[in-house]
Amino acid sequence: MKNKTRIYRTACPVCKAKVETCDIAADKNFPFCSRRCKFVDLGRWFKGEHRIMESLEKGEQE
Repeated sequence: MKNKTRIYRTACPVCKAKVETCDIAADKNFPFCSRRCKFVDLGRWFKGEHRIMESLEKGEQE
């Protein structure tokens, strides 16, 4: 029986570089290609460039 390893592929949300990993939990930067891109994205959240537009339903606000 063959051991199948799933490979997760995506594009970095910041620089669009190809990103691959076999273990999402162990890859601290996934879905980003690097620590730098991860922090660029975090900075965009802090500046308000990213935001969640939907309002919370009752019960979700807690």
